[in-house]
Amino acid sequence: MPTVHLVRGQVPVDSPARALVGRTVTMPATTREQLAARVSELRAARVVPVTLSVEV
Repeated sequence: MPTVHLVRGQVPVDSPARALVGRTVTMPATTREQLAARVSELRAARVVPVTLSVEV
């Protein structure tokens, strides 16, 4: 079964990104490379990432 990773996090109140994406952001990743990239993107936006792995 393939695994889909979901990377979630809460955007800080004082972040300009909050006006664009809202309070919580979720991004999918299908490979470990994509997962690492998504985590890096969230950390760059000062969002603490949480990853969930789901078998589909």
